[in-house]
Amino acid sequence: QGLTALKMDLAVCMAKLPGDIAAIQPSPTLILETIDSLVVRVRQMSAALVPPVLEDLGLPAAIEWELDEFSRRTDIPASFSRLDSPGDVHPFVNVILYRTLNKMLGHVQALRGVDSLDLELQRTKKRIVLTLSCTGHTKLPDNEVTAAHLGLTEVDEEIRAWGGRARTWQTPEETAMLQVWLPPYPDT
Repeated sequence: QGLTALKMDLAVCMAKLPGDIAAIQPSPTLILETIDSLVVRVRQMSAALVPPVLEDLGLPAAIEWELDEFSRRTDIPASFSRLDSPGDVHPFVNVILYRTLNKMLGHVQALRGVDSLDLELQRTKKRIVLTLSCTGHTKLPDNEVTAAHLGLTEVDEEIRAWGGRARTWQTPEETAMLQVWLPPYPDT
């Protein structure tokens, strides 16, 4: 909104300038184009942080959309199961879980040999639980999977700040696992 207001103010100023504005440097037209470019970038960044599908349709639909996009880009099959409706949760919980998924998918995309990705969302009495499993990836040393291996260091800080936890492990079948649980509201 601020960039759009700036653009309109610049257009008004340009209209009030006497004479030929072509001599003004930097070019007011170039400044308007730069503002337009910034508006597009800010919208893209905003959609990446909180996609419209998350705001409009909720977390389950955002997860389905993100997994469909991931599969389309990577040809890696991804499945989603929802054991219970997440129900009433603080909007920031949805954002944290979505960011976790987004970071995980970005990292999985960079791994070699991934066969599939499965995701499960469930609601318990006191928690929202997101469980991700990834098969066929390169074996990690000592069967150890950490938040850093999954590219989730920044998100782990948000999860802990909200009162949740993230747990990672690798099964004997070499499936990388991530489980995130968060309270639906602070102090619950």
